[in-house]
Amino acid sequence: MRKSEWSDKQLEELLQNMPKIKDHRDPRDIYQNITLKLKKKKQRSWIIPSVATAAAILLCVILTPNLINFNDTAGSSSDKKSSPKTEEQMDISANEEKATSIADNSKGKESSAKENEQEMYMAKSEEKEYYTALYSTDVTKENVFTFYIPDTQVQNIVPVSVVVAKEDGKTMFDQMMETMSTLQEEEWGLGEYYPLNAQLSVDDSASSLKVNVPNGHYYGNGSASETAFTATIKAAARSLGLKKIAFYTDDQPGIDLGNYGTMKEMDTTGEGNHGYYFYYPNGNSEKPFLVPFSKAFETIEAALSAMKENIDTHGLMASIPNDMNFEEIDSSGDQVLTLQLKENSGITNQPSIIQTIEAILLTAKDFDFDKVKIEYSKDEKIGKFAFNQELDVPIAANKVELLH
Repeated sequence: MRKSEWSDKQLEELLQNMPKIKDHRDPRDIYQNITLKLKKKKQRSWIIPSVATAAAILLCVILTPNLINFNDTAGSSSDKKSSPKTEEQMDISANEEKATSIADNSKGKESSAKENEQEMYMAKSEEKEYYTALYSTDVTKENVFTFYIPDTQVQNIVPVSVVVAKEDGKTMFDQMMETMSTLQEEEWGLGEYYPLNAQLSVDDSASSLKVNVPNGHYYGNGSASETAFTATIKAAARSLGLKKIAFYTDDQPGIDLGNYGTMKEMDTTGEGNHGYYFYYPNGNSEKPFLVPFSKAFETIEAALSAMKENIDTHGLMASIPNDMNFEEIDSSGDQVLTLQLKENSGITNQPSIIQTIEAILLTAKDFDFDKVKIEYSKDEKIGKFAFNQELDVPIAANKVELLH
């Protein structure tokens, strides 16, 4: 701030020298003027809050009806919620709850039914894996081919059966030859044997299978080789429904089979009367092959008794447990074999017993029985095999599936 150039003394002298001013108004007039001015100031200061108050009042007037309507609506809604339900409303609510409950129960039952169905399917699928043989219920219109395959030591001849769907334009013989070339012997733990070193053809006029081998063939080198070859050819002919086999060597009639000598023809009937044992290739104990032992028995009673013992020389395991005992064996029927089990027989619902029953059925089939009846009072059935009812023998042993 700039400092004033006037001193106090100079200002005092200046004021003293100014002309005197006199007010000729009456003092009451002066007082009145001052009072009026003060009143005006007060009025101006009152106007501002008055205007604000008026505005507030105006807003209240505008908003009050809306607030009243809002409160009425809210109150009405609140009253509806808090007021007791009418009979109609209660019925509707009860029906809704009932419908919801029924829907929930239905969903629960449906879910439970699906779970039960799935469990039954899994149980059936698992149980299905226990069975080794083919039954009439397993086949509709397909072709069934049985091939005999030696094990890796050429000690046992293992029958395996394949189900093949029929194809238009292909004969059974065509399909048999195609299937023969796709057998997976090594995957099954058996010896490599197919395709055969021979030309096969069918003579429909003679209902025979023609087998033409080359010179120097090895099918006559030892009894095991001869047995395997003849069993294989017989099985092939039977699969085709043929009754005879005609042998040729380099298109000349006859074949040299060592122990059999020179043979020109052979019928397809099996030697029969064999007992079936469990064979586990490569030590696989999950599911055995059921294999007929080469020894033929005079009676089925002798065969069933022998099936309780292992044949260690051939790696064959007993197919009937020692605690499964027969009270009576009735083989007098023409087509039905009846076996009466003792009460103390060890019978449990497990895969090995299912396969034991299969071994009995296949043995009965080898003795030309069509049905088997197993009488037992303690259980109704094992797997799908019902006791005290006639059971059909299988149509073929050891079903296998080809991997494509």
